[in-house]
Amino acid sequence: MGKVVSNRFFLARFELSSTGGNRLGITVTKRVGNAVKRNKIKRLIRESFRLHRNELIGAWDINLIAKITAVELSSQQSFLNLKDIFEKISRSIDY
Repeated sequence: MGKVVSNRFFLARFELSSTGGNRLGITVTKRVGNAVKRNKIKRLIRESFRLHRNELIGAWDINLIAKITAVELSSQQSFLNLKDIFEKISRSIDY
């Protein structure tokens, strides 16, 4: 799959979308924590994507992978780190 951007808490693999819209896949493995923690991270990722999908430049298929360190983040910190990831994706455009 295309390109990769990351920060301390999240890694995103992405490529240009063939459907013309932004799509999101989420990967949170058991190594991150129990089901409650994994589901919380997935909810935060979905909400952040919902808020920032219109700011993304281009149409992307994105797979966001939570690193083990993501479990220690507060909601606000998660949103800031995910916004950083989405901005990196928008900056990487080179048709």
